[in-house]
Amino acid sequence: MKTKRLMKLSGCINNYRHCYTSALPLDDSMAVIVQELGGKEYGDYFYPALSGTAQSSNFYPFSHMSTEDGVVHMALGLGRTVAEGGKSLRFCPRYPKITPQLSTAKDFLTRTQERFYALKTRGYPESLHFSTRSNLEHWSIADALEDPPVKAFASTYVPGEDRIRDTWYCQGPKMMTFARVLKYDDPPMAGLIADLLSLGKEGMGMPVEMEFAANLPEREADPWEFFILQIRPMADPGEPSGTDISLEDEENALCVSSTALGHGTLESIRDIVYVEPGRFQGNKTREMALEISQINNRLARENLPFLLAGPGRWGSSDPWLGIPVAWSDISNAGAIVEIRNDSIHADPSGGSHFFHNITAMGIPYITVNETGKGFGDRFSLAGLKGQTMDQGTQFIKHLRLKTPLTVKLDGKHSRCVIMGGSTKIDTIAA
Repeated sequence: MKTKRLMKLSGCINNYRHCYTSALPLDDSMAVIVQELGGKEYGDYFYPALSGTAQSSNFYPFSHMSTEDGVVHMALGLGRTVAEGGKSLRFCPRYPKITPQLSTAKDFLTRTQERFYALKTRGYPESLHFSTRSNLEHWSIADALEDPPVKAFASTYVPGEDRIRDTWYCQGPKMMTFARVLKYDDPPMAGLIADLLSLGKEGMGMPVEMEFAANLPEREADPWEFFILQIRPMADPGEPSGTDISLEDEENALCVSSTALGHGTLESIRDIVYVEPGRFQGNKTREMALEISQINNRLARENLPFLLAGPGRWGSSDPWLGIPVAWSDISNAGAIVEIRNDSIHADPSGGSHFFHNITAMGIPYITVNETGKGFGDRFSLAGLKGQTMDQGTQFIKHLRLKTPLTVKLDGKHSRCVIMGGSTKIDTIAA
């Protein structure tokens, strides 16, 4: 197989020993585990060419992906970047060329990795008395442009063309796109990760997550080194509340969706900001965006997340297909709903305009297709009886519940229900 020819798998298995405390502490011994670290020395620093985590379940699938296709977060250098939630590249290992969070040159310039972690290997004092992790440097990629891993994985922004070129060898700002691996299969690492996730899931009988690293070859003809650092059962972010959606949930829900991104249960949202489809006017969407922005800013100052719901595509550049909000206009939204009906013929966006933000923050993105047959999708606040209407804006309604909504997402089947809240609603000042 091509994968086997190009890549050499290296695994490290730790031998864990149980330590027992005896009644005589002086008879006890201490064990020290020395483990090889994946990486190579570049100048005064040691780090792997890339590292990351992979999960066999992806709760934010895009385009024709499915939940079972998995997701990877990958970065230059040591894996601390990914572990701390720093800037890394997110992609599906079965469809590595699809990266909706990087759809424009500006996205590449602002959302790709800028710093990486490396171990300092030279310049130590004679007396090795230094604090923990003091030899772990958070190094700027701009200061490592001549290192082979940066040359291998960087692309260049060409200002005169306003485009990204998949090469380090031209003038312009560099950014970590890993195009060599993801677009040109050199080497076919994405396919290898997909196969390993599938194998791990089959062997453990449940979804898995994996930590990995890789080294560049010394010579072009040599194989790469790929390290499986750890593989374990994937934690369920829906626990302990559970994410099973029952028929009773669907019957009592204010919102039912058969196309939802995210996983887990939210019970922290009391504010609802929405546009009724009957109030939607394509020539007034900029005014609607301004009103939403004003409400968002007010709720942000109060640290109150809200459910945002409206017709068409949020963030659409076509005012007749949705409301053209920027992320700053809806940044405090705790869950987002797009409603598709007979009056608005907009294809679901799948959160493409805000994909980086919703995935990084774990925000549910819910599509309600009221034109679909047999799915039972709906969004209606009619179940909130005895409500006191706000003195709201011209186009936008803002309701506040006395008790929170329950937003339940089954990410394994892309289903969602929104239930509950008190039947009495506070009046919201305009």
